[in-house]
Amino acid sequence: MNRVMVFFLLLLPGISRVAAQVQHPVYTFKSSARTLNVATNGSMLITTKAGELAYADSIAGLWSNRSPQGDDKKDYGWLLERTNIFNRDTAFTSGFINNNSKYDVIYRTENGGKSWTVVYFGADGWIDGAASLSDGRALMSIAGKGVAHSSDYGKTWEIVPAPYKQQRYSEMFYNSRGEGIMASVWNSIAFTADDGRTWKALPTPLDQKKYNKTNPNGRPNIDAVAIFRNYFLVKEEGMVFVSEKDSLSWKYEKDIQSFYSDPEHDGLFLQLKDQSVLHINERMDTAKVGKINSNVYSAACSNDRLFLLVDGAIVRMSANESAKVFPVWMDGEVTKDPVAFAVRAGGGYYGLSGKNIYSSTAPSGQWKLVRELPVAPDVNTVSFDQSRNEVAFQTSNDSIYHVNLDNGNTRTELLGGYLVNFQKHSVKRVVISVGSQGCFHSFSDNLEYEKDGNDFVLADNVSKGTRHTNDQKTDVEIINANDVDRLVKAICNDNGAMPGIADIKFTQKEYAQCKKDISEFNRKRDYSEKRGAATFYMEENNLDFAKLISLVDSIATLDDATLGKTIMRGAEGWSTTTNWTAITLVNDAGEMITIQHAYYEAPNAMFLPCRLSFNGEGIVSTTPEIARFLYQNCPSLIKEKSRMQLMHNIVKDLYNRKTE
Repeated sequence: MNRVMVFFLLLLPGISRVAAQVQHPVYTFKSSARTLNVATNGSMLITTKAGELAYADSIAGLWSNRSPQGDDKKDYGWLLERTNIFNRDTAFTSGFINNNSKYDVIYRTENGGKSWTVVYFGADGWIDGAASLSDGRALMSIAGKGVAHSSDYGKTWEIVPAPYKQQRYSEMFYNSRGEGIMASVWNSIAFTADDGRTWKALPTPLDQKKYNKTNPNGRPNIDAVAIFRNYFLVKEEGMVFVSEKDSLSWKYEKDIQSFYSDPEHDGLFLQLKDQSVLHINERMDTAKVGKINSNVYSAACSNDRLFLLVDGAIVRMSANESAKVFPVWMDGEVTKDPVAFAVRAGGGYYGLSGKNIYSSTAPSGQWKLVRELPVAPDVNTVSFDQSRNEVAFQTSNDSIYHVNLDNGNTRTELLGGYLVNFQKHSVKRVVISVGSQGCFHSFSDNLEYEKDGNDFVLADNVSKGTRHTNDQKTDVEIINANDVDRLVKAICNDNGAMPGIADIKFTQKEYAQCKKDISEFNRKRDYSEKRGAATFYMEENNLDFAKLISLVDSIATLDDATLGKTIMRGAEGWSTTTNWTAITLVNDAGEMITIQHAYYEAPNAMFLPCRLSFNGEGIVSTTPEIARFLYQNCPSLIKEKSRMQLMHNIVKDLYNRKTE
């Protein structure tokens, strides 16, 4: 079973498992922009914006490729948004489909996607949203052109005006009573009571001033709409609002994160902020039906059941049964090809299949057996040292194997044992580096210190990699050996220690400046300056500025565990460009440990979290000794704005936890 799948199942206690059909692999998609659609008869489709389309005749069935493009996706002009499925055989797929430099077609099938026909819908434009019913009725919103409606399973379409032609109505809901609601990415809602033949604009929550827009730069996007009985539901800027249809007055529901309504049954599912899911039936009876413990790509309601598309599986919830997980198994045998995991010195690749290491000139080329390993590792734990031609991998018994691919020599160590042995030899060399890597660049600036008696003396200031300006400056030419010993002991013996407020040493001036920054943001309601600057901002609405300011003083009373977790939560997310600050330690035995803090725009003032890399292993470290060492020996890396940014992040994290 796929490792991600196993991990996901373990995160769902109480959910019954579907028997694994290990002869079939999990269906993989190239795009993470995935949309699930489910027919009332149980057949379903998954569509991605990369033009992928997978079909299964039931939730427990096998999935196969049914894209109109087939397996040969040469047309760069394809972008599929969704596939609306009427029944087991009939569906249409829409989005931004290139047709000789026009975008005036959708594709339609009457045999479950085995073949498709082109349907001209009568305009040239992006299909922003679509909704359909099992009896053949359907709606589509066309960017800048209006709304198309069909009553013959998508064979023919009629276009009518939308309330605002310039709007992009990307969200649509359509029920069996002929009622429809659609919403745009720019604060517009429209309603139809006659199967989409006429539409009228409705005031939005923002129009009615039902929330305080303290995030003025944020787009007033409405990213979910639904109708349930006599109620409208919308989600604007991440907030859920509910109103009666007959007397429109939006009410903010602070405990609800999202909602999913059944278009052909009076059933509603509410996802709460604690990730629990409630079901409400036509009698307004409420029942808890499960909890969401994984990232949801898409959701659909059918037959009063909720279907959640997650990594490698679909979760089904209803009021009448316990939640179940159904793997998305591909219709086909498991491939025996090795999985490429490393680039060989001199070119080519190494791949892993079971216990065997293979080599090839290309990941999809012919593989040649290189060596059999003592155990079959998980490819996700395998690392490769190109200079030694050696692989290292972890096992479930807290051991790490090192295997030389040239001669097969194998050694086994306990995880972390390298750190114990590292201390038995004196450090002879320290390198403090700053660097950056992205799609078109890779460089580092390095201050290299060599051991000389009781000190480490600056031996070189060298740059490596692509052309850039060397910004690594220092006034410290000598580092005391005691400072290095203290750092080594911290990372080897107590690398999980959390920083305390005494380690950061915020000043009263900084506390006052933080309050001033919050007040300034409240006054300006703008944060147009580049991120990374020491200007306070929060991309949230309904902010309580008095509470934000009051939290500044509470920072001084935080315990080490809470403060440490707050700093970790404030770490920056993923980017194609990675900058770093690193310390590399080399001892007399030639053993090496690298301490690296990665970031996008600026390091936080504690340079946390850090990753320790050594001997094929890697662990996360939070010890404050890393920052203390850099403050003492490389003050040029310490920026005042980084300290204020750290304080801002702590305040924001405390605020979000207080208001959850």
